[in-house]
Amino acid sequence: MEDNPTHPIDLLANLARDYQRKYIELEEAIRQVPMERLPLQLKVLAESATDRFRSAQMSLARQMAHDPALQDEETLQMLNVVFRCFDEMRIVFQILLERFPQNDMQR
Repeated sequence: MEDNPTHPIDLLANLARDYQRKYIELEEAIRQVPMERLPLQLKVLAESATDRFRSAQMSLARQMAHDPALQDEETLQMLNVVFRCFDEMRIVFQILLERFPQNDMQR
């Protein structure tokens, strides 16, 4: 399969493999972190992921502004769902992270 697939099924398959790989990598990295530092480490990882997502989001918005073919209603609705889902997952993560004792976050 290609590194940059153009067929939707290939894209989804690559995303699924990447998800599994990333999950294993992050799980292993987290195992190396002492429990008292885990909330801070998770926060750093979340901020990094959010920064990458926002950067891609802005690039996509700029590209869409210059390409009318990307401005159809269906594309806008799909992107709206993707962006809102990311935000909802980020909010859920933040709420869960805040449930850790505050003294653990400051270490």
